[in-house]
Amino acid sequence: MALIEKIKYEGVKSTGGTPHDKTRCKAFKFDVGRRTYLQLNTYGSPDRQRKNQASQVLQFDLARAREMVKAIRDAFPQIK
Repeated sequence: MALIEKIKYEGVKSTGGTPHDKTRCKAFKFDVGRRTYLQLNTYGSPDRQRKNQASQVLQFDLARAREMVKAIRDAFPQIK
C-alpha cells in the first residue's frame, strides 16, 4: 500500500512503452478526520492463487488528486 507523496508528469516516454496486461481496479473514498482520500485497488490475473486480493493499493489525498488530474489532462488534452 502506498500513500502517493508527489506526482510529476514527465511527458512523452521516448523508449518503446507497451500496455501491460489488463486488470480490474476498484476506487474507494474514505475520510480520516477532516481529510478525504481516494484509494485505488488493482487486482491480479484471474488465475492467481489468492483471488480477489488487491495486488497494488494507491492512496491519494486532495493535493495528489489535483496533481493526478493535471497529469491526466496533460496526457489527454481532449479531456476538459
